[in-house]
Amino acid sequence: MAKENSNLHLFRVPKVETVIGRMDFVLNRCTGKRVLHLGCVDEGLTAERIKSGGLLHFKLIDVATEVIGVDISKKGIQLLQEHGVDNLISGNIEQIDEIKKLKGHNFDIILLTEVLEHLNNPGLFLQGVKELFDRNTIMIVTVPNGLRLTGLMRQIKGYEFVHPDHNYWFSYMTIKTLMKKNGYNIEEMLVYSFFNSQLTIKKIVKGIWSIIFSNKEKKKEIPSSDKHIKKVQDKPSVLKSGYLFLKRS
Repeated sequence: MAKENSNLHLFRVPKVETVIGRMDFVLNRCTGKRVLHLGCVDEGLTAERIKSGGLLHFKLIDVATEVIGVDISKKGIQLLQEHGVDNLISGNIEQIDEIKKLKGHNFDIILLTEVLEHLNNPGLFLQGVKELFDRNTIMIVTVPNGLRLTGLMRQIKGYEFVHPDHNYWFSYMTIKTLMKKNGYNIEEMLVYSFFNSQLTIKKIVKGIWSIIFSNKEKKKEIPSSDKHIKKVQDKPSVLKSGYLFLKRS
């Protein structure tokens, strides 16, 4: 019989499937669906993403039967429109229930990928967006993993690696708690990484050692942690880059 945990602050992290990269997963789930894409502008990087062909909204248009995009960035919305994208709405999704242009639409999927951590009031959004659900609507939410090992490596060296517009770091338990407090049923949870290779203990120790005892400061900006993220099977632990949730209200 398993020993009961007496520490009320300690939670077991379940074993779940690992997705290599999140975009292909999202596109697969949105294929042939009516999609509401919230946070459709990659603020500050939109022009670069368009040029490289890496903007998620463009890819959604190619696979979904209908896509409506919403973003608070008027400049970003205008840029997308200049590239021939329609069905765009400029609005604050924290007051999404007040966006009149969304009234009367039915969506199979409400997509919120790497957006929740940018909001001032995620709970307000999670309550307001419920008005756009019907009985078959699923919301896909992705957030970065605040406990990933590469972030810890930077902290040991005296840095915090974080997007300058982020307001929160989420972990398995905090994102799950936020969703449940706001009345959502989590149907599926996965974790995503960016590379399909084994991260061994030896490599972890070597990486931490090199950061702590490196004598040379790099002149360039600290590189993205993405290239350091490897895949190990199952647990959404410090080795994973972020979380994928599928939810119903």
